[in-house]
Amino acid sequence: MNLIFDERKCTKCMQCKAICPAGVISQNEETKQPFEKYPLACVECGHCVAVCQYGAIQHKLLPTEEFTPINPTNISFNDLDGFMKRRRSIRRYKKESIPKEHIITLLESVRYSPTAENAQELKYTVITNPDNLWQIKSKMAKIFNFGYSASKFFLIKALMPKRLLSSLISIMGRWNKGSENGTEDPFLRGAPCLIVIYSKKKDFLKTWDAGIATNHLMLAAQSLGLGTVCNGFFAVLANMFPSLKKKAKVPRKFKIVGALCVGYPKYDYVKTCTRKILDYNIFE
Repeated sequence: MNLIFDERKCTKCMQCKAICPAGVISQNEETKQPFEKYPLACVECGHCVAVCQYGAIQHKLLPTEEFTPINPTNISFNDLDGFMKRRRSIRRYKKESIPKEHIITLLESVRYSPTAENAQELKYTVITNPDNLWQIKSKMAKIFNFGYSASKFFLIKALMPKRLLSSLISIMGRWNKGSENGTEDPFLRGAPCLIVIYSKKKDFLKTWDAGIATNHLMLAAQSLGLGTVCNGFFAVLANMFPSLKKKAKVPRKFKIVGALCVGYPKYDYVKTCTRKILDYNIFE
């Protein structure tokens, strides 16, 4: 049993029972007091503690001091909508390092992103060392160069989608032209920081968790004046090539489920970008 109910404070409103996602809490038919009926089903989400306005519930496995009062926010929909629409995928960064306290702030923020079954099992590696970043992008360049070289063979060229072939030529052309002087970096975009998200290999729900966490990180970074871009190139290649995953300090038995380049944007956007008309249905 992990839940402690203070009968002196409890009003028997049973909000704790109503919001428990796992149905752990039940109500005593005689006393009408809540009690922990299915303790093994608890996912340790803390919702029962957080919803009780009288402080009548404690969870033995969750630090009481972390349940802090919620201050009502005055963020309007228009303000939030405008903030989200201003977010851009940044592919050009200033040569300026990110203060460590900003990185810690981002990681503390993403700690509160929701996860399936409240598992909270995503792991993060943050790489800011210039030498390590160079090793990663150089390894990616070697992998891409292999594909680029293979595309020159007639049969492979004929079978390769034109868009992919065009991308290979463009990427390697930019890398060969400006990688040495730092003017071109089609792999990590010149970002001074790479955040790698990884998890256990066989759990597909972690991909969903990583998507939510990445969005949290992007918006939190934006509030600090930082820009971000998801790096699918890196995530896919690192999972295919163990040598690249090793350079990112990710253990072999784990799967990379997300990667984010972070830094100060080199250019400022003054307008939002257009998007396709949303395809949706509402069934009433």
